Amino acid sequence: MNAWTSIKRKTLEDDHYAYCKAIKPQRCPKHQILPLKWVFTYKVDEKGYVSRYKARLCVRGDLQIQREEDTRATTLAARTLRTLLAIIAAFDLEMMQLDAVNAFLNSKLEDPVYVAYPQGYSRKNQVLRLN
Repeated sequence: MNAWTSIKRKTLEDDHYAYCKAIKPQRCPKHQILPLKWVFTYKVDEKGYVSRYKARLCVRGDLQIQREEDTRATTLAARTLRTLLAIIAAFDLEMMQLDAVNAFLNSKLEDPVYVAYPQGYSRKNQVLRLN
């Protein structure tokens, strides 16, 4: 067994299926079943040798049917940002920036998302529902 095969098995055993529930496809007739994709990376040590293999499963969200409410990502307009910065400078106020790095990882899904088992790990007549 090569390194990638063993790390895939370890990844599946560790935590990826903890976010999923196996169900029969007949229970999700109106929903799209998305495929999963393996993404492989590796870490190298200071001498340039591979020290660690990493694998993760990603849902192919690019194949998901888009809805109108899914196509909006509200951001701060440049004009508004410049106005806020001018007010902060005029009144000699302190400013702080925050970044929500893993905000989407822990958020709840509004609608159920169904995915097929990874290639080579499928179970007959079952798909996974992401929690």
